[in-house]
Amino acid sequence: MNAPGEDASNLLESSRVPMLLLDRKMRVRRFTSEAKRAFGLKSGAVGRPLASLTLSIETTPLADAVRDVLAGFEPRHLEICDRRRRCYSLWIRPVAAASGRVDGAVLSMNDITEKRDGITAAQAGRDYAEAIVEAVNDSLLILNSRLEVLSASRFYYALFRTAPGKVVSRSVYELSGGLWNVPALRRKLSALCQAGRSFSGWEDDFWIPNVGPRTLAVSGRVLPRDADGDDRFVLAIEDVSPLKKSAEAAALRKSEARQREFVANVTHELMTPISAIKGFSQALIAQAPGDRDRRVEFSRIIAKNAERLERLVEDLLRLSSVEHGRAEPAPEPLNLRSEVDAVARTLAAAARRRGVTVRCAIPAHLDVSLSRADLRQVLKILGANAIKYNRKRGRVWIEARRRDGRAVVSIRDTGIGIPKQDLPRIFDRFHRAGNARARTARASGLGLSIIKAVLRNAGGGIWAKSLEGRGTTLTFTLPCRARGAPRGSKPR
Repeated sequence: MNAPGEDASNLLESSRVPMLLLDRKMRVRRFTSEAKRAFGLKSGAVGRPLASLTLSIETTPLADAVRDVLAGFEPRHLEICDRRRRCYSLWIRPVAAASGRVDGAVLSMNDITEKRDGITAAQAGRDYAEAIVEAVNDSLLILNSRLEVLSASRFYYALFRTAPGKVVSRSVYELSGGLWNVPALRRKLSALCQAGRSFSGWEDDFWIPNVGPRTLAVSGRVLPRDADGDDRFVLAIEDVSPLKKSAEAAALRKSEARQREFVANVTHELMTPISAIKGFSQALIAQAPGDRDRRVEFSRIIAKNAERLERLVEDLLRLSSVEHGRAEPAPEPLNLRSEVDAVARTLAAAARRRGVTVRCAIPAHLDVSLSRADLRQVLKILGANAIKYNRKRGRVWIEARRRDGRAVVSIRDTGIGIPKQDLPRIFDRFHRAGNARARTARASGLGLSIIKAVLRNAGGGIWAKSLEGRGTTLTFTLPCRARGAPRGSKPR
């Protein structure tokens, strides 16, 4: 054998690609060791016609393709499977002789089973996803990595009154006249694409062409990649307009009920002292001129109810002023311990009458930012309630601590507590817990509403915890202020 023939033989022997070399009469000339396994060749195959061999692949389409290549000098490509259901990419290329004519053909194969299975699985997954998109009763968009629409659900087309030709293959930002081209949503979609950051329930109001105003909630999720490795995403779009309208209607009904309740309560609170004043005035007029003691008693009752009426009107005006943010006393740095001590002294007589012990534990150098009148009103209302609704020989603790630049003040008592059903409403105007009404004949029912508004305007807050029969803890917060800080400076 000449040197070129030896080189060809060596090349075939060293190749790890299944290759089979045929002559012009379609007889086996040579084959690689990999071809022996792939084609199912045996050792005595050299020199035998292709049609006489029992191969592991189908020979009929293979023989026809080889004849075409030998006759026309053009390569052919086939995808074939063997008896083990493995799939191959088969190329048949002509071999030219020195004279230029076709002297034979070389067959080479590449195993594409895994690739084909992957494509099949990806297609199945895609078909499955599209079936889900069509089946669910939601408006869905399937997007690629460029945020172009791959598919949409029929409910999407129904909600937005559009058609596939205006949706598929278009950028999501082009749909419905740029409906989704909203900066906040663009940030969400950018994070979804670049970082795989899913989001749920992003909500906004839209004007949909040919539909009108709608409130839409959008959620985004990452889907498995497609067969080409491209990222895919799903957008779920929900029309929450009916829910929003229902919630708004419920809120309106609740607000109207609260307003009716407020009118009824304020009417009752005003009528009680007015009725007393009117009744005792008439009795006073009807009294005999010489009945001085009765006239004095009735006069005192009239004065007492007039004062109650005056307090009620003052509290209503105060609450209205605070809630509407009208001019308030300027905040100032106040030492909390000094203010608590001052209020405790004013409450000492009431505490003694009920046998209630008041204990204070306030850090010496804890300053807060509020006007002195407002701070003392807050402390006085909370302290007075803790004494009034306490049991005989009960206890009250007033404690404070600094936390995250704020003073946290708690007033804790051992009193009657607040029923669970009343606890969420104790800061409502005129609301009284059922177990407290007998003790509040002289109260306006506005104290907690006022201090809640005062604290909110000062950048603080208030909340309550209670167990009926065990006691109540009311806690409020206020911004701290460094000593010596000028008025108008921001709290720490």
